[in-house]
Amino acid sequence: MVAVRSWYDRGDDSMIGGGATVRGCKILIAEDEREIADLLRDYLEDHQFEALVSEDGEEALRMFRERSPQLALLDVMLPKLDGMEVCRAIRSESSIP
Repeated sequence: MVAVRSWYDRGDDSMIGGGATVRGCKILIAEDEREIADLLRDYLEDHQFEALVSEDGEEALRMFRERSPQLALLDVMLPKLDGMEVCRAIRSESSIP
């Protein structure tokens, strides 16, 4: 959450990677525990981010490719593909944080 806070605390619409602005940027949340995913989603949406939530690694990778988020928050222990596998796949296609 440090990267998200530092973007938000700037208080402007400064550009971030991929030409998106801070306000409304898409953040992928890959978390299989519903309570944690809901907490993260609510926090991000309260601060004007668009939260994309997936419950497993395959869905997270599909959402990444279809929705082009500017940031990914990955749980390490995800079903189907673990967070490290998802991270490696994303890193082979993108340099998002």
